Amino acid sequence: MKLYDRELSTMYEEGRSIHLWGIFLPKLLELISSILLGSVHSMLLANFDQEAAVAVSVGSQVVVIIQSLLCIFSSGHLIISSIYLGAKDRESAGISAYSILAVSISLSILTGILLAAFPQPFMQMMHLEGKAFQYGCTYFSIMVGFSVIAVCISCFSSFLISIGQVKCVLA
Repeated sequence: MKLYDRELSTMYEEGRSIHLWGIFLPKLLELISSILLGSVHSMLLANFDQEAAVAVSVGSQVVVIIQSLLCIFSSGHLIISSIYLGAKDRESAGISAYSILAVSISLSILTGILLAAFPQPFMQMMHLEGKAFQYGCTYFSIMVGFSVIAVCISCFSSFLISIGQVKCVLA
């Protein structure tokens, strides 16, 4: 009895194949890199101001959660597009790509503007006070305002992964 059958997690198209690991690994690295970005910001600020480092650390964790929620659509697209491409329906795969790009960008712009305008509830929820609260609000507003870039990167990487161009995403 086999525990893992590699054939069940492999998709073949036009002489190329993509494995489950080829889809999983780029998404995992994308998530890890976004988490590490906040850690690098915190470490750099720790040399100058402890309150700023705390605020950035807390703010980056909230931003990562929000970006992960916004990037769920691109992960869903990756699955849907892989199904369409496996069924040799390129037209439907293209339509789903345009649709998910429009929805993701619209939602991330709307969310970014709304959350950047009102960062206080999130920083209060994290129990920040004083200078750390001010720093956290500023950092959160900037990072969540530019989250549309992270969502676009996630969408385009899911497009490339679904067509088997994993090397482009990891490069």
